Amino acid sequence: MTKKLGSSRGFSLVEMMIAMVILSVSILAMSSATLIAMKTNMKNEVRNTASRVAKETVNDLFAKPFSSLNDGTATRTVQVRGVDKTFTTSWDVTEVSGVLQVELNVQYKIGTAEFVNRRVVYRSNS
Repeated sequence: MTKKLGSSRGFSLVEMMIAMVILSVSILAMSSATLIAMKTNMKNEVRNTASRVAKETVNDLFAKPFSSLNDGTATRTVQVRGVDKTFTTSWDVTEVSGVLQVELNVQYKIGTAEFVNRRVVYRSNS
């Protein structure tokens, strides 16, 4: 009894290698997308922390008497996902017609890139 060469069932070595290449490329693409998503999530979390630092600074400033508010700076280190991040906050206080304008800048780094979170808030004397 002889078997025909083309009638055997199963995968050939070439088919198996093609499947492995396709699988490898797919896994590589998914791992790359995962790394990009993780970096983006970290950037967003640091940006949200900078916004929270700005809000807390404004609350601290507005807890002081109206007449004692003046320009200043502060540096604060906060842990974000287990990594210490330094936030440098500076503010300029200007009085216009009995209303204080506070320009607040929170500077921080992600890797080598520097970012600034800016906001302007107002406080009346009453």
